[in-house]
Amino acid sequence: NDSSLHSALTEPLEAGNAESEEGLYVRSKLEHTKRVATAYCQQMGTDYAIAESGASGPTFRPRGLDKGFAAIAVAKRDAQSGEVSVVKQDVIRSPHNDRQSNMRMFADAAAKLAFDAVQEDFGGESIADID
Repeated sequence: NDSSLHSALTEPLEAGNAESEEGLYVRSKLEHTKRVATAYCQQMGTDYAIAESGASGPTFRPRGLDKGFAAIAVAKRDAQSGEVSVVKQDVIRSPHNDRQSNMRMFADAAAKLAFDAVQEDFGGESIADID
C-alpha cells in the first residue's frame, strides 16, 4: 500500500485543455490531499484525517501563481462499513503572499473544515460562515 500511494503521489498529472501551469499545480494539490487524507485515515485507523498542501509564499514556482493557496481535504471512516472517503475538500486562496499570515489562515481553514465534517456527523450546523 505504501508503494502504491508513493507512486500515485509522485506521478505527474497531465494538463487539461488550455489548463494553466497554476491550474495544474492547484489541481495536483487537490489530488494529493485527497489521497493523503484517505491513506492516513486507513493506515492509522482514525475516524478522521486532515491533509493540507499548497503554497504559502513569498516565492512560487508555477507560472501565474503569485498569491498563497492551500488545498485541504478531510477524510472520514464510515462507522458501519469501515470504508474511508473524503467528505470535505476545499481550496483556500489568499489575497497576498505573506507566508506567516497565510500559514495561519490555512491552519484555521483546515480546522474549520474538520469541525464542519465532525459537526455534520452529529447533526449540528456548519460554522463555515463564522469568522
